[in-house]
Amino acid sequence: MARARRNLRVPEKEGSNIGRLIDRTQPISFTFNGRAMKGFAGDTVASALIANDVRRLTSSFKYHRPRGVLGIGSDDPNAIVEIGVGDRRTPNLNATQVLLAPDMRIASQNVWPSPRLDLGGLIGRLKPLMPPSFQYKTFKWPVPTWRVYEKALRTLGGIGTVPGAADPDRYEHIHVDADVLIVGGGLAGIAAAEAASAADLKVVLVEETHRLGGIADGYDGRVDGKPLLDWVQNKVRNLAASRDVHILTNAGVAGLYDHGLAIIHERLDPNASVEPENAPRERIWKLRTKAVILATGAHEKPLVFPDNDRPGIMLATAARLYLRRYGVLPGQRVVIATTGDEGYRTAADLAAGGAEIVRVVDLRLDPDGSLFHIMKARGTPLAVGSAPVGTTKGKKGELAGVTIANRLTLDGPALRSHADADTLLVSGGWGPAPFLAGHLGARLVFDEELGGFRPGELPGGLFVAGAANGKFHAAEVLEDGWRAGSIAVEHVLGSSWSSVVPSHSIEVTADDDAEPVGMLPDVATAAERATAFVDLQNDVTIGDLDIAIREGYSAPEHLKRYTTLGQGVDQGKLAVANAAMVMAKALPNATPAHTTFRPPWTPITFGAIAGTRRGVLFKPVRETPLTALTSDALREPLGLWRPPAVFPRPGESREEAVRREARSVRNGVGLFDATLGVKIAVQGPDAAQFLDRMSATNLADLEVGRSRFALFLDNDGFVLEDAVIARAENDRFIVSAGIGRADNLCAWFERWRQREWPDLNLFITDETERWGQLLLAGPRVPELLAAASSDIDIAGFETDSYAEGEFMGTTARALATRYTATPEVEIAVPAGHLPSLWEQITEAGKPLGITHFGTDTLHRLRLEGGAFDLDHETDGSVTPYDLGLGDLVKVDKPFFVGKEGLERPGMTRSSRRHLVGVLTEDPSFVPPPGAHLVLDPDHAPPRRVVGHVTSSGYSPTLRRSLALALISAGERHIGDRVFIVSSGEGLPAIISSTAFFSNGEPT
Repeated sequence: MARARRNLRVPEKEGSNIGRLIDRTQPISFTFNGRAMKGFAGDTVASALIANDVRRLTSSFKYHRPRGVLGIGSDDPNAIVEIGVGDRRTPNLNATQVLLAPDMRIASQNVWPSPRLDLGGLIGRLKPLMPPSFQYKTFKWPVPTWRVYEKALRTLGGIGTVPGAADPDRYEHIHVDADVLIVGGGLAGIAAAEAASAADLKVVLVEETHRLGGIADGYDGRVDGKPLLDWVQNKVRNLAASRDVHILTNAGVAGLYDHGLAIIHERLDPNASVEPENAPRERIWKLRTKAVILATGAHEKPLVFPDNDRPGIMLATAARLYLRRYGVLPGQRVVIATTGDEGYRTAADLAAGGAEIVRVVDLRLDPDGSLFHIMKARGTPLAVGSAPVGTTKGKKGELAGVTIANRLTLDGPALRSHADADTLLVSGGWGPAPFLAGHLGARLVFDEELGGFRPGELPGGLFVAGAANGKFHAAEVLEDGWRAGSIAVEHVLGSSWSSVVPSHSIEVTADDDAEPVGMLPDVATAAERATAFVDLQNDVTIGDLDIAIREGYSAPEHLKRYTTLGQGVDQGKLAVANAAMVMAKALPNATPAHTTFRPPWTPITFGAIAGTRRGVLFKPVRETPLTALTSDALREPLGLWRPPAVFPRPGESREEAVRREARSVRNGVGLFDATLGVKIAVQGPDAAQFLDRMSATNLADLEVGRSRFALFLDNDGFVLEDAVIARAENDRFIVSAGIGRADNLCAWFERWRQREWPDLNLFITDETERWGQLLLAGPRVPELLAAASSDIDIAGFETDSYAEGEFMGTTARALATRYTATPEVEIAVPAGHLPSLWEQITEAGKPLGITHFGTDTLHRLRLEGGAFDLDHETDGSVTPYDLGLGDLVKVDKPFFVGKEGLERPGMTRSSRRHLVGVLTEDPSFVPPPGAHLVLDPDHAPPRRVVGHVTSSGYSPTLRRSLALALISAGERHIGDRVFIVSSGEGLPAIISSTAFFSNGEPT
């Protein structure tokens, strides 16, 4: 028989502050695993489930052990649930962070086949056979059974399941800037915001919960004569009214990056919008800031002891806050185990709320704080110098009792006692949480007195305040927050800033120091260590850490990957401090260390990451002005563009269309939409000097009206880009390069101009889309141009000429190029005039048999000319000499980008792979790109591979197949025989030069 559900909601009491965040006049109906339940407006999912006596929310990742609510924030490793149905079902949500909504559907995760019967729990009985990383050691053989292993692992693996339907909600990204970003809206964050706004700086204050104040509402006392909570609320109102402070709640900083970039994930309520159907569900803020203050507080540490993971075990401060905020008790019979005064504070609250305090177990040997003496005077059962060393399991895996032992007797036969209880509240002290600093490369240092990590050396512009900095008393927190805000102001202003630190009258009970502890008991059997959980979400125990350390995985990052410690959706926030202490005890002379918390700090939905980039906006198709006029073309993806690949006629295959178009260009004239070709204007008094430094080719002596083929290298001397540089005026150059690469080349130019040569006087402008461009190619191009109205002597153009003027009634730029090894001219006009020019040239070229051609044909024509293609013949490790273009490198220039790398001895050795031609002995066989080349096909494997095919195709002009290849010492082997390995066979071919076709004639 199922256990009867208890109502753990505390009745409303007049004048009581219990349940202050809920509105009992607005009941809310919801379901959990199909069972109807009631909550109130203001509840979180976690508080509503606790009120309905839901002890088990879900199952752990590895062993499917039952798990219940442990904490009250984003650090809770257990309360991960699935919310919603159909296309609005979202997995892996933290029940502590989601506000309850009417008719909400909540379900457990990682339960199979159902929440009521999780057969996955049987895996726990196999725990001795499943040590850390067992899957890497076990599932290796026999190979034919791997598919069975894989299916089983995929069924059991993961935590949530992906919805099957498309997400109908909207998400958005926005870009903003601020002077100071403050992460965390507790007392320290509020004080830091006051200090920064006092200097009239633009401040963004981000808080991951739906309210500011942190956990101040968990404490009694007075500040400046007002109750602590009233004082906080007044400060928040003042900040909200300030024109310099923008407050974001229900938002978390997912990541911090270089140059002041912060990614903020905001969760919105569409129901609060005037137009809920159009309101976004979540929003990503991409914030640029000059200073960041981490006021991210601290995590209350759980205690590590055998069977410390049962539903019914909760953090002490979390239990107190659930009572104060939502009016719910964690249970009725409560044992509290604490290493500090937090346990006594919680005991007093829960006793006033109606819970029975079975025992307060204080791990300290000699507590002497005021709270201890108050609870002792009230007759609360106490066990000083003792510790929980085990728990008993109820019928459903929930907590039924706690085993307690005196710490002084743990090394010998321990005297143990048992306490019946349905709830165990634990408090291992506070561990600062400055871990976002790790996103910027900061390392943290372990504070042995706190038993947690504190900031070490921080990068410029990053500051830490409050509990995240190891300050826990209210007076220290406020002072430290103001300090951080003040030094952030000085960092932003670049000068000293005098501010008067506010003086506060604070009457809040200060806690005695908590005692940091690791594993309990300190001396434990292997069986006890195997059930003492450090990371509750991923089922990592002390025993797992012992095994990993014995096998040599002692570095934190190695240990993380070997045991999965901290790899859950919570990233092990509550585990990191305890794990560090355990590791330090296991490794002699070891300093406690931690792994790096990585973005996102808390989970983000894929919808938020994608933003508006979904559906037709996922990868928007960009169009040239000629898209409508070339609708008969077969298109090929090229980045975001879809240029024509070929213009097939009815019944014509793609290859047949390429061969027809190529023959037409070689024998007559062809027209190509070259709008996507890079067009970058570099202008200014220092333009020539800049381009000469950027290019390995000499450009300093380029004359006005002339152009030159040039190479750009990366820092290591490898080919980055090829381009034709035209000098339009003395201080203005046009860079013309291959299609679709304008963004990358512009970024490369700007990187050097801004970072290395900011003193140069020039401007770099990407004009690719401003100018539409056509390529005319073929021997009859001069005939066509001679009949066109133009004030440019374009018909008599020589190769490498450039001119500007009027062409067919519009402003134009003309460049004579040599991409296709045939006479050709590029004509660029303002983009809006391109369709008209296309139609005019098409009409004028009809008597000459003009043919439209696409990128497939362009590549085939370039292959015939032996021209290398940046996307095919280079891979980031090819030099100009490898391509046979060493004559383009001006080695006697004092400097050019990549020169130092190119001068390394290995860059010019004769054994490097060189670009050569390959002519198959069977002229009809086209070797596939990537095919290996060997000298002896009959050699037993492994054969020595001397190179590979980079480009290939059938040449209708030469009536045979052609290929380019990179071959070791290829220049020395021209005329030699080589074999192409294709389909397991070695097909013979001859190594040749790349000059297959030149000046309209075969070579």
